[in-house]
Amino acid sequence: VALLFQENVKFNRYSQRKTGEKIGAFSSPFYTKRSAQPFKTYPGKERISLDDYAMAMHLEQDFFDLVNRRRSIRQYDPNYKISLNEIYALMHYSYGITHQEKILGLDVEEHLGLRAVPSAGGLYPLEMYMFLLQSHPDQGLYHYLPHENSLEVLGKNEQIKEVIRPHILTAPYIDIDTAAMVCVITSVNERNMIKYGDRGYKFILNEVGFVANQISLVGEALGLGTCMAGSYVDDRVNEIIGIDGVYETIQNVIIIGKQPA
Repeated sequence: VALLFQENVKFNRYSQRKTGEKIGAFSSPFYTKRSAQPFKTYPGKERISLDDYAMAMHLEQDFFDLVNRRRSIRQYDPNYKISLNEIYALMHYSYGITHQEKILGLDVEEHLGLRAVPSAGGLYPLEMYMFLLQSHPDQGLYHYLPHENSLEVLGKNEQIKEVIRPHILTAPYIDIDTAAMVCVITSVNERNMIKYGDRGYKFILNEVGFVANQISLVGEALGLGTCMAGSYVDDRVNEIIGIDGVYETIQNVIIIGKQPA
């Protein structure tokens, strides 16, 4: 299946020209305004603003030293609770809005929210969810809102670790019992594929990798350990989050906790 996908999304001169015509239709500033503001929200849910924590973060790290130190960490400090300061840094510097740029060609002030990772067409098809297992906020399921720099509380649950443990299968390789947080990256596929077609799915997977790498480097700067987990029951995790698994689906799981002494 993977090789069939690989072969069917390759460009040749004909398919490149055909796709180029479709992509060209998005050059209108009105299309840009509509398609490049991809913010999924949950109306009525409690929100926790992270703005105050932005002021508190002043990390100074040598970038090349940070890259050299980064390793996948599979065991964590069992007594550590992750803070809102750390959650802010992990979310904002991986997929938060870091720059506003005016959309040219519009008579009104409309801006693109640009982020710290490349995204095909600036469409930003990913969503960030987190299961907080040991944290200063209440345990449970949360969703990150980049345009408001806040967390949406999708469900508080002191037993959230027991809910996800049977479906995120990390033992014995990653100790989820000592982890503080599980970050789940999902993709809203239509955001990207409406412009780029099937080839857009490759761009989505690229973007997942960019974001996951940012999280691992930010985690290292914070003294947190991160590890990618590939063994999870996709549709069960989708169901727990509350997404359909087709138009929006899980793409990556990152286990996060305090690096042990």
